Parts: sequence; structure tokens; C-alpha cells
Amino acid sequence: MSSSHIRSMARGGVSILLLATPLLADGIEAAAAVAVGPTQRNAIPHSGDHTTALQLRVGWDQSPSQLRMDQWQVMAQSGSSETVQFVMTGLGAQRSWWTERHGAQAALGAELRLERYTGHSSLAGGTSPLASAQAWMVRPWLRAQAGFRGLLIPLPSPAMEALHWLTQGGRYTHPFTRIEVAVPLWQQGGEGPRGALRQMAPRWEGSVQLGMRFGGSL
Repeated sequence: MSSSHIRSMARGGVSILLLATPLLADGIEAAAAVAVGPTQRNAIPHSGDHTTALQLRVGWDQSPSQLRMDQWQVMAQSGSSETVQFVMTGLGAQRSWWTERHGAQAALGAELRLERYTGHSSLAGGTSPLASAQAWMVRPWLRAQAGFRGLLIPLPSPAMEALHWLTQGGRYTHPFTRIEVAVPLWQQGGEGPRGALRQMAPRWEGSVQLGMRFGGSL
């Protein structure tokens, strides 16, 4: 068997393992979030001072306990400020702790994000100096979160009974609400348009997550 065949089989085996891992999980979570982060002020004239983004996150765990879980997570995020727009993808791990019957939850984690920033074509004050600029970054992020079982959504009273029924749909299968803070290990800058784009990346990030957990019956 040639070395090229061995490399091809190895790559295929890794791909199958990554695709199959969520299917073998003891629990799977999916969440959508709105994330807001401050940026460096006045990196260029009329630059915005914060970013807003939509974030999607999926996690899966292989933990013997429903109260302490080691979980892999993947995320994707798209957002913008008055000056820039950006997309991120990330892969990481976290440890979660739940109270009995999953009433409340806390977690600590870390992930590596690939980030791409581009300038808007125009600003409120005129043409943007970053209209054709693009910058990439790879940064590790540390994450901390706290949450609880149920959806934190203002609802009229006739819908409260339906919400209560939904949140009691299973001991370990339920919706959840979380508040998370994520901080990159470093900031980046530099000269010229690319440096300015990197300066306007989020310096830290706060998000509110609404999601669903599908767990076992242990």
C-alpha cells in the first residue's frame, strides 16, 4: 500500500470520526445567541465603539454523569459595527456543571476562533477608508457562562402554561437560557487599513443564548 493511500485513509478516518462524534454523544445542545462586544474607540474617524452579532453554537458530550459534562463545541458568528463587518468560526471544549434536575448550570471553556474582518463601503461621514480592506486573525478565547432550564422570553399570560409544559418536557431534554462572557487572550493591531480592522475587533464579548438540550435519561 502506497504512502498516498495511507494518507488518504487517515484523512478519511479523521473526517468520519469528527462527523460521527455528535451521533455517539450522551447529550447534544444547540443554541442561538445575540453577542455584543466593545471595540477600540477612534481606530479611524467615526468608527463605532461596539459590535453586534448573531451566533450559532452546537455542543456534544460523552459524560457518564448528567450533572458534570465535558463537552466539545463548534460555533459560527456573523456581525458588524458602524465601521466593519465580520464572521467567525470556532472549535473548543468546556466543562459544565448542572444542579439536580438541571435547574441551573455553569460552565468554563476555551475555544480557538478564526476571524475575518472587512470594512464597510461607506460611513455616515462619507467614503470609508476601509472599503477594500480585509484582515484575518486566529485567537484563543476563554469563556464563562451561567444559565438555567427554561426560556427567558416575555410572554402574555395565556402562553405561560404552554411555556411551563415545554420546560418540563423531560429531566434532561429541555430548553435553556444562558448568559456568557468570552475574552480573547490577546488583542491585535498594526499599521494601515488591516491594522485598523484588527483594532476594531471585539475586545471581549457578552451574549445571551437561547437553546435546547437533548439528553439521556440517567
